[in-house]
Amino acid sequence: MSLCRDEKSGQVTNAIMYMIAKDNMPLNSTDKEGFKFLMKTIAPLYKMLGRNSLTQLIDTKYETLSLLIKN
Repeated sequence: MSLCRDEKSGQVTNAIMYMIAKDNMPLNSTDKEGFKFLMKTIAPLYKMLGRNSLTQLIDTKYETLSLLIKN
């Protein structure tokens, strides 16, 4: 069963957020030419989020995981 585009896009976004957090990378890493080329090569239909949207998603994920751990 193949994933629909929205599910796949979500997986890619989650993988990017994981990479940024795990490797302690700056958010502007996604603005770099090499990263953009990589993404166009492996996921040409993926629409890269801007830094503000990515920051909001990371903050939301942090809050969610923080609450899970506290509980």
